[in-house]
Amino acid sequence: MAKVGEQAGMEKRDVAFLVGCLGGIAICLILLGAVSGTLPRHIVQAVPVAAAAVLAVRLGAAAILGAVGVCAFWVVVMGLIWLYLSGVSGIASGSYAPGEMALTVAIAILSILGILRGAGLGGRSSSVATATMLTAGFVVQAVFMALSLRFLD
Repeated sequence: MAKVGEQAGMEKRDVAFLVGCLGGIAICLILLGAVSGTLPRHIVQAVPVAAAAVLAVRLGAAAILGAVGVCAFWVVVMGLIWLYLSGVSGIASGSYAPGEMALTVAIAILSILGILRGAGLGGRSSSVATATMLTAGFVVQAVFMALSLRFLD
């Protein structure tokens, strides 16, 4: 059984790991924008990811759950892209060069790792509070994605 101090150290490492995953997602999004010629769009999409990382460090449990929601959004989007690439679905259409495909895999892996590590850090919130924060992170990321697709080339 871990001592209290050891548990706090473990949580700090877990938060640092989650923040590292979010940082990796943001970097991959910027690289994806550079490779695809859509850098402004991907910078906007990276803003909530970076904000989630900062808030997770500063605010703790509730913000961590929001960060997990951001990661969940990217898992869904990357899944839709790969369903399109495999010919199963046409929701996320487009053309993807090998470098772009590699970055989608990296984003998906980082997002899954962020979810796995961050899910246990949300504290003892009620199920309603947990669902609210997860949904808030997901929706904020979705809004930034929609704005970037609507207004930026």
